[in-house]
Amino acid sequence: GILRIASWEDAEDISKVLLQNEVQFEGISFVSAIVSHFLGLVGENFEAKKWSNSFSVFLQSIPALMEGDEIEDEVLIVTLRLLILLNVLISVVDDEARAVLRIVQLIAENTASKEIATVPGCLDLLKETMDETPEKVKDTQDELLRIFFSPWWLKIIPNKIYHSDAVFLINAMKEQHDYVKEQMTVVHLRNVLTRRQGNVIQSALPTSSFVPSIVVLLSCELNATHLESFSESGERVGMPHFVPHWLSTEGISALPMVDDTYDEIGWYLRNYHSSFDDCPLAEVISGIIFRELLEKAGVINSDELLIMFQTSIQEQKEVNQATNARLMRNSTGQGSLQGPVSIKGCYVRALETDALLLTFVCKVAEELSTTSRSFALEGVNASCAVRILNGVMPLFLWPDLFFKVILTLSGSGHLASLLSEGGPLHNQRFEWCQQWMQG
Repeated sequence: GILRIASWEDAEDISKVLLQNEVQFEGISFVSAIVSHFLGLVGENFEAKKWSNSFSVFLQSIPALMEGDEIEDEVLIVTLRLLILLNVLISVVDDEARAVLRIVQLIAENTASKEIATVPGCLDLLKETMDETPEKVKDTQDELLRIFFSPWWLKIIPNKIYHSDAVFLINAMKEQHDYVKEQMTVVHLRNVLTRRQGNVIQSALPTSSFVPSIVVLLSCELNATHLESFSESGERVGMPHFVPHWLSTEGISALPMVDDTYDEIGWYLRNYHSSFDDCPLAEVISGIIFRELLEKAGVINSDELLIMFQTSIQEQKEVNQATNARLMRNSTGQGSLQGPVSIKGCYVRALETDALLLTFVCKVAEELSTTSRSFALEGVNASCAVRILNGVMPLFLWPDLFFKVILTLSGSGHLASLLSEGGPLHNQRFEWCQQWMQG
């Protein structure tokens, strides 16, 4: 195993250290011994390129070596961060660059600050040591963020440091710092949220496997224009909604809906309009949840998605004034994230409800494209499925999305057959199909 993570000389040295200290060839002790070895090679007569090649192979092996354990030793975390920074600098800039020499000196003198244990501390050190071009600095920052928000790294650091780094990422996204690439933001945040995701039950809502404290923190950062209101009996009157910008094209809006039926669907469709128009973070989070749901939709049918959607609506509907007061305390920073954290009714869960609707509509369209039938439209929940489609299709660009899925997957000929007499969409239940039936 050692020969796969280092050169022959490194393997020989590591083996001697391990055998002398009776360290098992696995887990944290093994990793710590290897880190000490690579740390000891930094100093006089430092062979940067050779060292970097061996250390890079070691980094790739850490997940397997750790076997699911966390590194609780903050000193070991600091050392690893420092060595990773050195390795990235060697790969991005010249190995004789002043930045590399400064880090080598810092390691040799053993004067590294414990602040380096966190991402912001590590980035601060980078800024202090690099005097290369802005492009080189940006490349180095990007590579460090890629490593420090990768799934394997997030799983081995302790909770305290994990939360510190997560807060840093959320703030950087909110403030739109130039060192956070927009296209990588979703990847980094998804890795943060799914840090402990293991074998997830397919029928479970995606956010149920997210880290609860981070879900609450994100909910606090979501600026919704939705004003909570409750009936005299204390029941919630409506919920905030997120409508993606590509679904709510400028100039097209949805009139507030007033439905006298008080089942989950009627309640959900009341005042259906976007409450997060000026909140880029909402689009990022919604995109993450939608991606998780699309993965689920590959192995479950539309009827199962419908049940998940109904469950999610029911949770939102059950938010009472006491629950809302808790959410408001969190949103103003008065709440505590110590101990068990409840995410019920929070804004991230509201985004999930809307993402479930989006996934359900796409899944119905996909099923009709492939088999001309849909589980949701033929199962025991068919009346509910019809009610959802008839409720949402008159709003924004929902019909365009639905029919474009069918056109993309099966073409105009198949769509014509679905809309023609005898087809599943040639039905008085779906008045919103009339325009497409007429060409």
